[in-house]
Amino acid sequence: MRIIMWITNSIRPLHANELCCALSIGPDDTCFDEDNRHSLEPILSVCAGLVVDNKERDLVHLVHHTAHEFFNEFHKDKREEMQQSLALTYLTYLCFDEHPARHPHPRPPRSQTKMKRPTAS
Repeated sequence: MRIIMWITNSIRPLHANELCCALSIGPDDTCFDEDNRHSLEPILSVCAGLVVDNKERDLVHLVHHTAHEFFNEFHKDKREEMQQSLALTYLTYLCFDEHPARHPHPRPPRSQTKMKRPTAS
C-alpha cells in the first residue's frame, strides 16, 4: 500500500529511482542502505498492473487517471496520516549525508530554461 500512497500523494510524478529509494527508507534510518534499496520490477509486479513504468520519461504512475481518483477517494479519511508518513520519509532523507535518489538527469542552468518573451515585429 505504501507504493500507492507515494504515487497518489506526490505533488509531481515520481521517477522510478525516487520511488525505489523512498520505499527503502525507514523512519529510524540514519543513512541510506544501498543493500536495502528496492528494485522496480518487484514493485511493479506486486501492484499487479496498477502501477506502470513510463520508460521514455523514467516515471512511474498509476495505469489510468481513474485509478488515481479511486485511491484518492478510497483513502480520503487517511490522507493526513499518509502525508505525515511521506513528510517523515522526506525529512529522514534530507538528514542523510548522501542522497542516492538525486535526479539522474541534470537540469540545464536556469538561464537556459527561461521562456523568451515574444518581441513585437
